Amino acid sequence: MIEQFALAIANIDWPKDKLEVILLLEEDDPQTINKAYGLKLPDYFRIEIVPNSLPKTKPKACNWGLQIASGEYVVVYDAEDKPDPLQLKKAYLAFKRSDKRVICLQSKLNYYNQNQNLLTRIFTAEYSYWFDIALPGLQTLNTIIPLGGTSNHFVTDILKKLGGWDPFNVTEDCDLGTRLFKQGYRTSIIDSETLEEANSNLKSWIRQRSRWIKGYMQTYLVHMRNPWEFFKKHKVHALLFQLIIGMRMVFMIINPILWLTTILYFTAYPIFGPFIESLYPWYVFYPAVFCLIFANFTYFYSYMIASAKKGKWELIGYIFAIPFYWVLTSVSAVIALYQLITKPYYWEKTKHGLHLETQTRKSKWLVFPKISIEPVFEWPKFNLFSKYFGRFVGGVANLMRNLLKDRSVMEIFANASENLNIRKTSSQYGLLGSVGKFLKSNLQRVVIGGGLLVSANIFANFTNYLYNAVLGRSLSYEDFGWTSLISNLNLFLGVVTASLGLTVTYKSAILLGRRGGIKKDFWRVTRKNIFNIFFPIGIAVLLLSHYFTGGTSEANEVSAVLVAVVLMLPVSAVASVDGGFLSGNLKFAPLAFLVVLLPVVKFLSGYIGIVIGNINIIFFSQAIATVITFFVGWVIIVKLPKQKTTRGVKESIKFPKKFYLTSVMNRFSLAFFLSADVILAKFFLSAGDAGKYAILSLIGKSIFFFGSLVTQFITPVVSKEIGEGKEGLRSFYKLFFLTLLATSFAFVVLGVFPQKFAVLMFGNKVYEISSFVFKYALAISAFTIAYTISLFHQTKKQYLFSYLGFLLSAFEVLYILLYHGNIHEIVESIYQVSISYLLASSVLHIVTVKNTALKVNLLSLAKLFLKTKISKPVKGKANILIYNWRDTKHKWQGGAEVYVQEIAQRFVKKGYGVTVFCGNDGALKYDETVGGVKIVRRGGFFTLYFWAAVYYLLKFRSNFDFIIDCENGIPFYTPLYSTLPKILLIHHVHQQVFRENLPFPLKNIAVFLESDVMKSVYRDVKIVTVSQSSRNDILELGLNTNGEIDIISPGVNMRSYSRLKKFDYPTFCYLGRLMPYKNVDVLIRSFKNVVSEINNAKLIIAGKGQSEESLKILSEKLGLSKNVEFRGYVTDLEKKEILSRSWVMVQPSSFEGWGITVIEANASHTPVIASNTAGLRDSRLSENAYAWSRNFSWNSAVYRFINIIDNEIEDQQKSAVPAYSYSET
Repeated sequence: MIEQFALAIANIDWPKDKLEVILLLEEDDPQTINKAYGLKLPDYFRIEIVPNSLPKTKPKACNWGLQIASGEYVVVYDAEDKPDPLQLKKAYLAFKRSDKRVICLQSKLNYYNQNQNLLTRIFTAEYSYWFDIALPGLQTLNTIIPLGGTSNHFVTDILKKLGGWDPFNVTEDCDLGTRLFKQGYRTSIIDSETLEEANSNLKSWIRQRSRWIKGYMQTYLVHMRNPWEFFKKHKVHALLFQLIIGMRMVFMIINPILWLTTILYFTAYPIFGPFIESLYPWYVFYPAVFCLIFANFTYFYSYMIASAKKGKWELIGYIFAIPFYWVLTSVSAVIALYQLITKPYYWEKTKHGLHLETQTRKSKWLVFPKISIEPVFEWPKFNLFSKYFGRFVGGVANLMRNLLKDRSVMEIFANASENLNIRKTSSQYGLLGSVGKFLKSNLQRVVIGGGLLVSANIFANFTNYLYNAVLGRSLSYEDFGWTSLISNLNLFLGVVTASLGLTVTYKSAILLGRRGGIKKDFWRVTRKNIFNIFFPIGIAVLLLSHYFTGGTSEANEVSAVLVAVVLMLPVSAVASVDGGFLSGNLKFAPLAFLVVLLPVVKFLSGYIGIVIGNINIIFFSQAIATVITFFVGWVIIVKLPKQKTTRGVKESIKFPKKFYLTSVMNRFSLAFFLSADVILAKFFLSAGDAGKYAILSLIGKSIFFFGSLVTQFITPVVSKEIGEGKEGLRSFYKLFFLTLLATSFAFVVLGVFPQKFAVLMFGNKVYEISSFVFKYALAISAFTIAYTISLFHQTKKQYLFSYLGFLLSAFEVLYILLYHGNIHEIVESIYQVSISYLLASSVLHIVTVKNTALKVNLLSLAKLFLKTKISKPVKGKANILIYNWRDTKHKWQGGAEVYVQEIAQRFVKKGYGVTVFCGNDGALKYDETVGGVKIVRRGGFFTLYFWAAVYYLLKFRSNFDFIIDCENGIPFYTPLYSTLPKILLIHHVHQQVFRENLPFPLKNIAVFLESDVMKSVYRDVKIVTVSQSSRNDILELGLNTNGEIDIISPGVNMRSYSRLKKFDYPTFCYLGRLMPYKNVDVLIRSFKNVVSEINNAKLIIAGKGQSEESLKILSEKLGLSKNVEFRGYVTDLEKKEILSRSWVMVQPSSFEGWGITVIEANASHTPVIASNTAGLRDSRLSENAYAWSRNFSWNSAVYRFINIIDNEIEDQQKSAVPAYSYSET
């Protein structure tokens, strides 16, 4: 590590004649001492030997060095550190510009080996949070900052006056940060980073973490010797010290106990539930659930924000594994507490250099050193666990990471935190890296805005649940039935008001997309018109309401309910316009505040009503909350600053009436599905059963509200994209996936395990309705998903979905009117209608939206019953069936598809019949003729293999004479269902591709299918491949033990390539599919270095594939948008021009069967830089590929195929009774 440290210090941009580096070495470490003297360090290095004495700690060594330091400033580095080269200059300028009280500057710390394993990834996320969010946040409060163990810059004289470091404290940095604060000095964070080595060994990590925690405990005990004086002098800062230093350590120890209690309560309630409940009063469980949800969510979210700010998007998915990390932290805390008693000053040494051991085990590539792919997920020292569980979690992590990185989804969060009033770091320090600046950066606005609104909705739903739960526990069934009736009548009121809000959201988002900025003209006109309509209606209904009072108790309650609802009508309508305007303009922060304000006021009003025993206050709690929220929202929009529109598009501000009418239909559907059953149950069932059904309804509403946390973004996001001229389909699919995930989670928690979770939320009354919960929860889940589909198509002006939902909801009411004898009959009605709604919506969506896998497979099934056009050979020739994964028109077509098409077309010219059976990407015809070849496209990415067998057995079996089975990773296993003679065509073996690119268990399945299964199924089948390297791989895999493998290579027509003038600027090109194993990302990262030297260099990437979007994001992230050009699919002429005019072609693929593009580039007089892989080596000039290609023709390749086909057919005829008459050619 000393060489690395010396190099890092040498790279620091600071005059070396003004630099003194004191290398502190322990006297009893002769190996390191000899190594240091043997390096011949520069003159500014000074080796000091620290005497061997107790305590053997780092702070003791630092004090030794401090006494001999001669500089005005002193900084501490660890041996493994790699500081920012400009760090000393930044620190010097910061000291000069800062307040004199600032005597310490803490640089931000992070790690350079973050991707070594899971432990280092979470460790890096933790450090990103601590040094980029937590410490800058503490700085804004001008409070105690526990220092990091390295990269602390001090004013030397003041540090000596403070006595340096406490030699007995094993976390000396935390103690020193506290002491300097108590002496009136301050610490600030500078925008400079030092990279360290993250501890990658689990045992070593626990030792290191236990030392840190023990030091925090020591610091707390030392500085709390006189707590009264501490609190009296430092006031709120003393309280922060308790939270940051003291209670943090306490919770690390008791956290496992709390977790164990919670797990036992939920999983073993009959045994432990009553005992745990006896320890706490019932109301304690509500804040407990709140903390369980929000505290953990906040922690997860903070880690994600920190990782996003650092640009470490790849870490976000792994943060979901952090509960395991917390358990290890608690283990370390227990060890720390034990050592605090038994050996308080013992310094647990940390082993460094572990990442170097890992690097030596990695394979190296000759051309691209970074081309090897690291494992997606690895647990430290738990290889077996990593192999099975780690890959699964890694796959989920990658999926979540891609969702977070996907810009179409993240667009919904883009302007969310714009109106947050974040306090900036005090400008008197003149330092970068403050929390205020961090939260106001564009990147963080993307990440936190949508989460802010989602969090607000979670809080609002939780508060609503708490409101209903408290009422449910405090009121009788009859009174709770009336309050539930008011809530459900409010939902019917939402048919009008929420429809208004959604319509305003839609129109505002359309205007935002088309104008590129916010104007209030539509909001102002709409708000005025709505108030003029609904205010007179509300007054009229109030004047007529006394007719409903007949003097009886029942009549008085009905009148109170009516007045409570009518009061909200005009106010709710206008407030909905305000909320819709904020949502449509993506102003999620103020909208989140309003979302929280409404239920909080309602809960407080209801609680006051319970305390004083006034049922009318409970009835009017919703109205009170609505009025207050209305005025607050009005003020927010009035204060909203105007924006300049960036697009000069004239757009009508006319109210979209048809959208509003369909919104009313959707809201009626929502009200009918979620509330009509409760209202009807109130009138048809007994008071007791109606109350039970009300609780059942609350469970269903909880599921719907949980799913709607994401659904709320569909209208503003998709409408804005439509306004910008986009389709919006991709954003919908991402949001739909998240909705499905949220709804499924809620269904499992509340519907599958009601006696464990629903009981906690709604009390013991759930036991009486537990037999109905599963089916009712499933019904509401189905409705939630179907409703999400309807919202999307409404923004596309496809209103059939709204009509469908409205008709089915009306049918549900009719169904309940006919069958309402008991709770079971009502639940059954809801269930049947909801499932029907989901099925009908799904089918309509498939029919309406193109390019869906489900649509492809349904049509493949339907076409099974129709006539399929297949090829017909001339008399005396064979009819050939070719199975291939794709064809040349598929969006992911490549060289293998060109090879098959070239051969097939020449078969046809010679009189053979050829039908190619392949997959459909959803945008292609299902039956087509290309160059005389019949193309039958059925199935999708994976289902193609299923349809291949089905179509052969039911339609093709008696129509063909020969099969060419093309293996593209996995063959079609035609010997299992066909006895026809056949050829297995293999372009290259995919074992390495599977192992490096597929997650567990897919990679294991694929490897097994291509090796063991394929070896058995194709043991007697003739094999053809395209190169000698592929032949060697096939033999090594044991697919053909007799070694009879024919090589029929593809080639190029040399006469069609010419030499063109090269581009005026250095131009590199890549031609091929954009797949993970092609390693185009490695090319782009390497090209970054080229651009740093030659700023006008250009990289042309021609091709498409599943990695295209991520590669575009990568090029933007690296600042290469102007240098990297994505051409997509190119014509043959465009391809030849690119190859000929480029200066260099690059082929970085990790695996290829045959480098056809290499030959094409060489034919165009363009040199090639290629990976040192077998297939690409075959196509090099030194392997005579160029000379061979000059004599290549597709006709000669076809003749070789014909000879093989004839021989195979003849062999089968000799060994069996011929099934057909065939004459040789």
